[in-house]
Amino acid sequence: MRLKSLEIVGFKSFVDRTIVHFEDGITGVVGPNGCGKSNIVDAIRWVMGEMSAKHLRGSQMEDVIFNGCESRAAMGMAQVFLTFDNADGRAPAEYAHYNEIQIGRRLYRSGESEYFINKTPCRLKDVIDLFLGTGVGTKAYSVVEQGMIGSIVSSKPEDRRIFFEEAAGISKFKSRKEAALRKMESTKANLARLTDIIGELSRQMNSLDRQVKKAERYQRLSDDLKHCDLEVMATRFRHYRTELEKLTNENETLNEVEISSSSGLASVESEIEIKKLELVEVERELDSVQQVVYTTRNNIKLSEANIVHKTNEIETILKRSTDGAQELKEFEERLRSLTEQNIFIAAEKEKAEQERIHSFEAVSVLEEEVDALRHDRDQIGRDVEVYREKIFSTSTAILKRQSHLEHIDRRVQEITSRRSHNRTTLETLGTRKEALEHEILTRTEDLKRVQQLKLSLEEETASLRTTLEMQRTTLLETEQQLQEIKGHLQDRRSRHDSLVELHRNLDGYRDGVRSILKRQEQSDAFEGILGTVGDIIDTEAQHERAVGAVLGEKLQYVIVSSQEHGLPALEYLKTNSQGRSSFVPLNLRFFEKKETWPAGEGVVGPLLNYVHFKQEHRALGEYLLSDVLLVRDFASALRLWKDHPLHVTYVTLDGDIVDAHGMTSGGVGGDASERLIAQKRKITELSEEITKLRGEVSAAAGEVTRFRERVQSLEETLEERTRHIHGEELKGVNLDRDLKQIKSELLRFSEEHDRLTQELTLLDDEEKKLQKEKEEATAHIEALTAEKGEGESAIEQLEKDLDLSRERVSKKEEELIALKVTLAQSEERKAVTDRESERIMTLKTEAEVGIERRTNDISRGQERVGVLQREIELLKQELTTSIIEVEKGEEHQRALQGKYDAQHTLLQEKELSIRDIRKQHEEAREAAHHVALQLTEQKAFLERLIDTARERYRVELSLVEDEYAQEHETFDLEARAQEASELREKLEKLGSVNIDAVKEFEELSSRYQFLTKQEVDLRNSLDSLSKAIVKINRTSRLRFKETFDAVNKQFQTLFPKLFRGGRARLVLTNEEDILESGVDIIASPPGKKLQSITLLSGGEKALTAVALLFSIFLIKPSPFCLLDEVDAPLDDANIDRFNDLIRSMIPHSQFILITHNKRTMELADLLYGVTMEEAGVSKMVSVKLNQDLQQPEPAVA
Repeated sequence: MRLKSLEIVGFKSFVDRTIVHFEDGITGVVGPNGCGKSNIVDAIRWVMGEMSAKHLRGSQMEDVIFNGCESRAAMGMAQVFLTFDNADGRAPAEYAHYNEIQIGRRLYRSGESEYFINKTPCRLKDVIDLFLGTGVGTKAYSVVEQGMIGSIVSSKPEDRRIFFEEAAGISKFKSRKEAALRKMESTKANLARLTDIIGELSRQMNSLDRQVKKAERYQRLSDDLKHCDLEVMATRFRHYRTELEKLTNENETLNEVEISSSSGLASVESEIEIKKLELVEVERELDSVQQVVYTTRNNIKLSEANIVHKTNEIETILKRSTDGAQELKEFEERLRSLTEQNIFIAAEKEKAEQERIHSFEAVSVLEEEVDALRHDRDQIGRDVEVYREKIFSTSTAILKRQSHLEHIDRRVQEITSRRSHNRTTLETLGTRKEALEHEILTRTEDLKRVQQLKLSLEEETASLRTTLEMQRTTLLETEQQLQEIKGHLQDRRSRHDSLVELHRNLDGYRDGVRSILKRQEQSDAFEGILGTVGDIIDTEAQHERAVGAVLGEKLQYVIVSSQEHGLPALEYLKTNSQGRSSFVPLNLRFFEKKETWPAGEGVVGPLLNYVHFKQEHRALGEYLLSDVLLVRDFASALRLWKDHPLHVTYVTLDGDIVDAHGMTSGGVGGDASERLIAQKRKITELSEEITKLRGEVSAAAGEVTRFRERVQSLEETLEERTRHIHGEELKGVNLDRDLKQIKSELLRFSEEHDRLTQELTLLDDEEKKLQKEKEEATAHIEALTAEKGEGESAIEQLEKDLDLSRERVSKKEEELIALKVTLAQSEERKAVTDRESERIMTLKTEAEVGIERRTNDISRGQERVGVLQREIELLKQELTTSIIEVEKGEEHQRALQGKYDAQHTLLQEKELSIRDIRKQHEEAREAAHHVALQLTEQKAFLERLIDTARERYRVELSLVEDEYAQEHETFDLEARAQEASELREKLEKLGSVNIDAVKEFEELSSRYQFLTKQEVDLRNSLDSLSKAIVKINRTSRLRFKETFDAVNKQFQTLFPKLFRGGRARLVLTNEEDILESGVDIIASPPGKKLQSITLLSGGEKALTAVALLFSIFLIKPSPFCLLDEVDAPLDDANIDRFNDLIRSMIPHSQFILITHNKRTMELADLLYGVTMEEAGVSKMVSVKLNQDLQQPEPAVA
């Protein structure tokens, strides 16, 4: 499953459709910082299912969509497709028969996501499952991005084990285990719910046993209550109660069905998980053989289809050419015919226009006459309507007044009934108000106490939070200072080590000198060799240039005890042709120096005074520098030489020289002598600076530790205070809610009391007003009746005049219609001729275009036939080769496929069976939900009915029997109400009674036995899931241990190769529990003791992490490996070792390298460059480096 191509649209800076092709070997991606190289890594991680925006360097997932720039608008969608070449057949068995596997992901700015496998929509889980156990995935070791090298060594040992799990191939088992654990949690929840129900049933049965005895006494009294004064409401209550009981029973039954189906579903699902685990093992055996057969067979089908397609295309082209020649003749004949038709139509068009003009003038005259007659007719009609509206208004007014009289009579009766009810209700409200007012006082005092305590805690918490933020800020600043000091220390160490290495390697010395000193260092071959002149000289930086210029090659003189001690070294150089060297003995001969030093402007002093020698080398220093005078500049040197003819050499601070004879030398740069002196001084200065920085690091680390302890202590205190505040806040909310409810209820009672009092007054006033309105309405009805008769007489005369006017208008309209028909016929003839003329011109144009098109088609078809015939010959040759290959592989594939099909069929049968069970479970749950809604509605109806009964009659309908029924007209309401009240008082002394206690007790006993059996089934299902998890753990533990041991062995071999020595090993942090154990790294680079990896330098950490990753690769290579600037922390020497390691891994995997290092770029077979020619928009170009001649190829499709 190697990477074949990556297609990106709208993802981060890749706005346009960009296709990146990957080949075998190494593909490199280069470009300047900020051009979008790492966006390629993010795209690959994202399409493989990464769900963390932080891991994609964003704050939310919408950040991956291109957000616009100065020249481009923001896009509404990001899309990435990643294609794998499955020629090796390493894909899971479900996809093994595909030559290519393509995964895709699409995200819209609205937040909607889509996932695809081979263009087919799928779930995110399907994409993740596709890579389980292959070493590929968002958390696997196939993608190593910026910072991941550091995280490998700095992360917790428990986090590091994920790489070993992927290499061991147990990620799929881990996924199955998590699914089984989720099913166990679901089953446990169902079991807990079932246990609660059984416990509740047990309590209900104990209660019902007592209620059965009580119901016998209640039955005797309830018979006397069946004929009371509430027939209508009791009958309604009976209906609602019956429906409620039916729905309650149905709800309980459906809940039991749901629990039963849930237990059955859990049992079957555990069986399926076990079968899936078995199928995973079979899939691995089938994968490798199956893919080879499928790939070859698909190639054969593709070749055959191409041959047939191209043959058919040739036949089609030849047929089109024949048909085209015939159509060409038809088009030419059609063009001649259309030209003749166009001349005839023009004449007909002119004739029709003349007829239309004549008819139009006649119609205009007649329309004016008709309009005048219509106006007279309409005026009479409007007069009629005016009278009719008046009569209708009068009739309506009469009916309204009559209806108002009826309403007055009904309202008087309602006022009488309402007045009686209000007086009774006012007495009840007064008692309830007093109780509520007392409860408000009690709750208000409790609330004040809670609020005062909460306020005190919040002030304390605010103070703690301020202190914590200050401590966090100080901690952050201290940590940053520590990192800066560590960075300076690492920089100084690197520079110091480099200079020491150069000094140790005698960099800058001649071959002869280097040869003598190396041999002396290795074997003490020469007696009396004491080093070089450069080793014994110390001077200030400002004098280095002058000393280096004067001494020059003398700095490389080898110091010997005497001339005799230098002779063996000279002989060695001559014998072995190792170059030349000069030797200076300590027993030098000195001559008396008589000259005095010249004085004057520009003189600094004798150079010997500014150079430091040890006492034993003081004589040698005088020999070298006794005649050298240090001056300020070249002009001073030249002036002193002219004025003072002494045997003195003048040297300036810039290194310019005038010797005693007048010879001058000078210039800048390239002086190895000066570098030898400066090198020694810099090593000393860096050693002193390193010692100082180490002390600063130790002090800063102590500060960080102290601040961290303070922050942790403050955070714990703040968390405890926050919990206390939350508890008090919850108490306050509950008290405030209760207080509001009580006040609301009191307000409602007060408003109701005031309303009823006011209503009594209004009812009296309204009754007097209604009597007066009744008298006025009767008089108004008599006046309106007389007005209606007068209007009816006037309408009768107007209707006669209207009939005569309508008859005159009708005659004129008939004449007008006849003329309009004639006009319409003329206009239609004119329109027909216009349309025909346009049609002929259109057909002429089409015929001319058709002639040109058919001529071009015939010419192109002849060229295409020749190309297709050559392609068919090549395809036939390829087909013959593929047929031979497929015959060899089919026999082997059939045997393995049969084994896989048998296992897969068995699993499908199980999955089909579980679909029916799931469907039954969902149906039961939906039915239970529907019945629960109906149950709620029925309870609401019943509660409203009970509230109405309490408001009107102060009785409980739950004590009224269903058999009650009476005729309202013959029923004595008052007497029956009093009798019902007396009986109810007797029943209330008995308390709550359940009439159906015996029946309910039997039903509960039956239900208790059924649910107990379901509890046993659920516990059996839990046991099956537990066994499956045990099997998964056993297999995972074995594979992880085998893989860990193999990787550890490989790591112990690879580490010394990368470090050119040293040793390292991996250890488990908890060998007793391998499945939860972390992996720690113990490393010992050359010259160091075994230590934790956290104590290594940055470069050593990076190289150790690379050794671990490639050790895993050698045990379980992933199909591809993407390395994002992994080589950044490595120096040149380590880069070469890193590149050698990658080069050795090419046979095992496909590599994609994102790098800035030129040496790493040289490894690549195919190199992509990422550019930003347009600000904010990334583009790519590619170069194939394994070809002698290559041209850049744009990667943007």
